[in-house]
Amino acid sequence: MPTEVWTAEDLDNVRNDLTGDYIQMADIDISGADWDPWGPIGMAGDQFFTGSYDGNDYKIIGLTTGVTAGGGLFYQCKECALKNITLENVNILAYQYGGALAGLIRDSDTVKNCHSSGTIDGQVHIGGLVGYTQNQSFFDCSSSCDVTGDYYSGDLIGEAEFTDPDTGITIALSYDTAYVGGLIGTCYVTGDYEGDGESIERCHSTGTVICGSKAHEDLNYFGMECGGLIGRFAAMSMDRCYTTGNVTASIFIGGVLGRFAKGDETDIPIKNSYARGSIAAHTDSALWFQVNGHNLMALRYMGGFVGELGDDNTTIENCYCSGHVPLLTDDMYFGYSENWYREYYSTGGFAGHGAENIDAIDNYYDVDNSDNSDDYCADPRSTAEMTDPYNEETTYIDWDFDTVWDIDSEINDGYPFLLPPIVIDINIWVKRMIYRLTENWVKRGDIFRDIEGVWVKKGGKFRSV
Repeated sequence: MPTEVWTAEDLDNVRNDLTGDYIQMADIDISGADWDPWGPIGMAGDQFFTGSYDGNDYKIIGLTTGVTAGGGLFYQCKECALKNITLENVNILAYQYGGALAGLIRDSDTVKNCHSSGTIDGQVHIGGLVGYTQNQSFFDCSSSCDVTGDYYSGDLIGEAEFTDPDTGITIALSYDTAYVGGLIGTCYVTGDYEGDGESIERCHSTGTVICGSKAHEDLNYFGMECGGLIGRFAAMSMDRCYTTGNVTASIFIGGVLGRFAKGDETDIPIKNSYARGSIAAHTDSALWFQVNGHNLMALRYMGGFVGELGDDNTTIENCYCSGHVPLLTDDMYFGYSENWYREYYSTGGFAGHGAENIDAIDNYYDVDNSDNSDDYCADPRSTAEMTDPYNEETTYIDWDFDTVWDIDSEINDGYPFLLPPIVIDINIWVKRMIYRLTENWVKRGDIFRDIEGVWVKKGGKFRSV
């Protein structure tokens, strides 16, 4: 039997047995002085939470961390099971691996029905729910957190190397903020995608995402790989996800994905997803490098849905974006000095940049809201063509408006939205079968009575009493 968690003290005691199984039995408020700041569970050394935690659809309220190395409720988890957890009004500060649920989750059961709200501030691998994941699936998860990848100290967090695919120039990068997403900062799989492996399904983010927001005297800092849902996404599939918040960064910026890198030769599907927020690039914090004595700035790879598609043989199907995407041009001058100018930009209405052999099927972007008019990976359509009523012969061709999508002029500003899953409560189904066979039970309001006892509706579910 799992250990019951009723109070803040019970929750704190989870750290004393990281292999245990737990079930939450009430809403828990940890916003008081005794729990501010909260120390993420599994924080010390190489300790991982490897047990199970069922939030049981109750809330954890007011979780606040000081400036830590990372984490949220948990710091690091592997080979664990997390489900039905709601974190409300969090305030997370983390140098890296910051997320309301956990800083890092790897090699675990699918994270199911977990949600967060509040604010997340950090530097590298920062997400509204989880900072960094490896070999990990998510189902029916969401975040409404406002997420900011920002700069806390004078020390560099990391370095990377970037080769421009158009020019072949290799650039050494120093960064302070990177891999920032509304739901997950970094999400990838080690090894090849097998077709039925890790996935992100029925997840969404509604918060604002900002990466690299502070201006620095040394412009060697910038915000990289920032997405409304996921900052960096690699070797995983995606289905029925959406974002509504605005995204701002410096390089690899997308409404859903900042950067997608498949990593092998297997076709990976991204389908039935959308972004509603606007995309913007910083003009006060940017990548910079030198070529022929000139300082070049690159605010590049911005798309309404994805900043960059890094590999061939990827399928993007039945997706759309509707927010504003600016068009970067040569005359957008920084003004720092005569030797500064912008270079190497690439923006698109749907995707900022990508490989040539992308299999793009029935994707669209709102050209009225975009400064771009390209057709890479998606077809431009006017607002009138993309909203209800639409012409099914020219827009949303072969989209499933029976089980996946719906459209209504009074919902989602008239753009298509995803249908909720059809959930069958096995208990209610069994009760109905008993009724059909015996007619010994009846429904009175939210109470079902039968020869076995009383079932009461609580929190959208029917529970035995």
